[in-house]
Amino acid sequence: MKNPSLHFISTYALCILQTLHVQSQCSSTKLEATLTPYTYNGSANGEDVAWDVIPIDDGDADAIKNNGYVAVGVTATTNKMQEAIVVRLNSDLTFYQPWVSPQLFGGNGNDVAYSVDQTSNNDLVVCGTKASGISGCGSSKNVWLFKVKLSDGTMVAGSEHVYGGSGQEDGFAVKVDENFFVVAGATGANNDCDLASPVSDISGIGEFWVLKIRQSDYGIEWQRI
Repeated sequence: MKNPSLHFISTYALCILQTLHVQSQCSSTKLEATLTPYTYNGSANGEDVAWDVIPIDDGDADAIKNNGYVAVGVTATTNKMQEAIVVRLNSDLTFYQPWVSPQLFGGNGNDVAYSVDQTSNNDLVVCGTKASGISGCGSSKNVWLFKVKLSDGTMVAGSEHVYGGSGQEDGFAVKVDENFFVVAGATGANNDCDLASPVSDISGIGEFWVLKIRQSDYGIEWQRI
């Protein structure tokens, strides 16, 4: 396909179809024919991909995650780069109108959202890889973490942080663990900055990387390679 899209199909759970690769990642093999997939077509004629999706709780009395879904991924931009995309959907897969539009985050580089989870105050934490506007160590891509308000899709002030060294780091998954965020990703090849201590030597092609990050100040509580 020349213009691949993001598709979301729901039964009791959710199935994501990546039309570019003609493959699916499904938590259920039973699809309801009456449901209409949600489709997002970016402004550029490029690849739009959903990487993760979760059911959400909007803070109502039942405290159950039955108030729709949030999906994250990447969309192509007009300057041939990529931006992270965060989309909130109702339970019937229609777009959640109070958000006005799908939310894009990033800059002039290739920025991707790979994972999302919901915090105890019902906001969202998003993890990915950021290559533009680097504020961390070196001019490389880093693990990217930020929070998004569930109510309107805007970024929570002061929540955006990057982690890594002068190599090429990626953040692929995030989970909320009480007062911490646990991030799984990959290091680059350089043992410096956030990877300087107490991390052991890193091989020339990088290593599996897990970080436990404090919600209070976004500092690294511990890390393992």
